[in-house]
Amino acid sequence: MQSAVRGSAMALRLLWIINIALGIYISYIATNPGGWVLGHMINGLVIVLLLWWLGIAQGLTKTGSVGLAVATFLVGLALPIVGMLQPSVPDGAGLYVTQAIHVLLAIGAIALGEISAARYRKGVAAASVAA
Repeated sequence: MQSAVRGSAMALRLLWIINIALGIYISYIATNPGGWVLGHMINGLVIVLLLWWLGIAQGLTKTGSVGLAVATFLVGLALPIVGMLQPSVPDGAGLYVTQAIHVLLAIGAIALGEISAARYRKGVAAASVAA
């Protein structure tokens, strides 16, 4: 399971960077984003699934935190909901606020993923010392 968590954390980092770049491209550069939006959404769903996996994995360790697992679930749930609201928000201040919330949730997702992976490593180390 250690390899799965390590690989998931690395994949989360890579996909997060790709999705941030895609989001910037879609919002500010592309005149007709077309399929890029679908790619951004699919990539985002994989990020959410990885975040939830890391939250659950750390919660199952000796030093795991239920609160952190719940936080990963809530942020992972809010991120696509806010993202899917963006097309329905008219241009202007409301759209910028919605986009800012979406970006802040994405930053929170990567932070929670990193914290969860570190908590998992700490829990595995504590279990090996106790054994």
